[in-house]
Amino acid sequence: MSEVVGVTFRRAGKTHLYLCGDIEVAVGDAVIAETKRGLEVGRVVKGRHHVSEDELDGPPRKLKRVATKRDLEKQEANRQRAVEALEICAGKIKQHDLPMRLIDAEYTFDRSRITFYFTSETRVDFRQLLRDLYAAFKTRIQLLQIGVRDEAKMLGGIGPCGRQLCCCSFLRSFDPVAIKMAKTQGLSLNPSKISGVCGRLMCCLRYESDWYAEARETLPRVGGYVRTPHGIGKVTDVNVLKRTLMVRIEGATPVEVPANEVAEATEQEAGQPPARERAASEAVTEPGNQRGRAARKPARAAASKEQTTQTAADSSRPRRRDRRRSRRSRRRGPRTEFRDKRSRGGGGKPKPS
Repeated sequence: MSEVVGVTFRRAGKTHLYLCGDIEVAVGDAVIAETKRGLEVGRVVKGRHHVSEDELDGPPRKLKRVATKRDLEKQEANRQRAVEALEICAGKIKQHDLPMRLIDAEYTFDRSRITFYFTSETRVDFRQLLRDLYAAFKTRIQLLQIGVRDEAKMLGGIGPCGRQLCCCSFLRSFDPVAIKMAKTQGLSLNPSKISGVCGRLMCCLRYESDWYAEARETLPRVGGYVRTPHGIGKVTDVNVLKRTLMVRIEGATPVEVPANEVAEATEQEAGQPPARERAASEAVTEPGNQRGRAARKPARAAASKEQTTQTAADSSRPRRRDRRRSRRSRRRGPRTEFRDKRSRGGGGKPKPS
């Protein structure tokens, strides 16, 4: 077991585990920690706790020290220099006419590296740009292409709900979101209604998706038949939050019934024929019906196949392998032998044996 603390280096960024040792730190303290890019200033978001070796992502790193006032001033100066570097890099990109959209720039604490974040719809050849940036800053340069979701996380903004974006306020990682989650919750499938500022499906669609899926399993499905105090009817809509059903009873207007007052019914109880009989009756209808044609098509194919087989059996024409070869084929021999002679370099006709 190792005693570690959770440290993050960006707003709502990923939490990294660091060995704290004898350093006294608390949640909210600024610390100096070593990363893959060099020394950086982070903030403690999770206090001391013990973890097993399996929970660690490789060998854990150690905290250097608690950040001092002078360290924080240097970090603020780095931010100002990053803003200036951003303007210089934007000018270089315009000069080379590259299809890049510059998002942010970031210095490490020791200024050993500067990272530029950008988005692009295509792959960009920025080798010449990299040379120009190195000549301008005289330090290690990293150009990092990010996605539209990471762009929204860095820039921030206000969502359709009127609150700050989840990704830049508390969401640490991006989980996959599918259109099925919107269908499960009965939301409009209009892209403008379920898409965020990044143009992708909103992350909040995932928050209540599991609850809706579990709740729908306890309710009758749409299209099924239920027995209500008003009679047996067909379910046309389900309100998961209110746990009510909209039931259409034959000869009456649709009624809204609580789910605890209904019981599932079969199609026979509702006076409907079974699904197979209903499909067969729809298939064998008037001649112009497409379903009737589709039902008769297998029968026609089977009759045609049987007729073809009978014709082939009654034919007196010998099969290909039983036919006598023509004079020409007998004279020049098998075609495969002729090709073998040519492949070995012996031109002309094969010699008779």
